[in-house]
Amino acid sequence: MLLATSIRWFTLAVLAVVDLRSVQLAEPHPHNLLPKRDGGADPVTAPPQFSHANAVRCSQNFQIGGRDGIAQGKTRCENDQGWRYECPTGHCHGGGPNNHPNDHPLSGFLFRGCKLQSDYHKPGPGQITVNPDSFGIVPGMKQLMVWGYAVPAGSTTPSKKRVGYTCDWNLGTDNNARRPWCNFCIKIT
Repeated sequence: MLLATSIRWFTLAVLAVVDLRSVQLAEPHPHNLLPKRDGGADPVTAPPQFSHANAVRCSQNFQIGGRDGIAQGKTRCENDQGWRYECPTGHCHGGGPNNHPNDHPLSGFLFRGCKLQSDYHKPGPGQITVNPDSFGIVPGMKQLMVWGYAVPAGSTTPSKKRVGYTCDWNLGTDNNARRPWCNFCIKIT
């Protein structure tokens, strides 16, 4: 009796293993569960070649990773509809949806005429040019709360000190109404 029960369980186990080999997931799994053998790029998670498909305009919020719980190399972005995305920072750029990051890198994306957040209520226009690493739009106002690095007049090199600024605009064609774009994003909310 014990031998018959053991054979029955063994047969069921073999059938289960054979059946599981024919099962496919409904959606491809985004992570490779096996370690890389050769130390090379992981073919499942390696960044794809650049494509303009599914470009996201980061109009409401934008935050480059490395702080605030966002992984280094990732950028969080919110579009006009309030959808939030996580994108590879190397695929974010200025320009428009059909531009390439090599032609319009984030290092050249600047807001102009900004003020230190502490000086916002002082009269007169702002005079600071900022290379942002994060910003959020102030609802109901044509104003951005920006964190980034001032670019001194006559220079293309931003300072190393990260500071908060406010940057305003009046028309949709003004410099500060521009927004960065990102490709290969994953919708997170």
